[in-house]
Amino acid sequence: MALQAKLLSVGVDTLKVNVKLKEQVQVLPINVEVLCSYWQQQAREQSKQVATTMTFHNARMNMLPNGAPAWKYLVKNDCLQVSMGVRLRIPMVAKVTLSSAYLWEMGKVHDALDEVHSFLIDLVGLALPVEWEQVFISHAIGKRPSGSRKKIALFTVVAHSKRLPLVGRGVL
Repeated sequence: MALQAKLLSVGVDTLKVNVKLKEQVQVLPINVEVLCSYWQQQAREQSKQVATTMTFHNARMNMLPNGAPAWKYLVKNDCLQVSMGVRLRIPMVAKVTLSSAYLWEMGKVHDALDEVHSFLIDLVGLALPVEWEQVFISHAIGKRPSGSRKKIALFTVVAHSKRLPLVGRGVL
């Protein structure tokens, strides 16, 4: 007797959102820069992440002691990570990465993005564009095995369109 595979659930594993200020220079507001610098200095002195005054999804956000190559500040909790203060010539002011656990808990990507939108406006002073649903978002992770085997790529595609499914995932 052959076993049949069943699809139990479909959803988004990780979602990355680039945040741009509309018709402005892509720099953090001065009050956000000052707070982030203060929290990061505390984190460096303690050599560990420190709690900030920001919360998201009823959980405290923590400032990491070091940024990333492209970002000065990394603030995160179990639900999301906000990278802010661009170091390179990247045409955005922040990048938000929503965790898999948070997205699965929320169920609908729209609900998660609404909560992120409120967080960015209320606490950080940044806003996602209202027309985010018209943007096609994709994220690909490539893996090239050794030898002469074909390239294997895992992909996750998120789209909001009348003709495209909300989520697709597979192996190429």
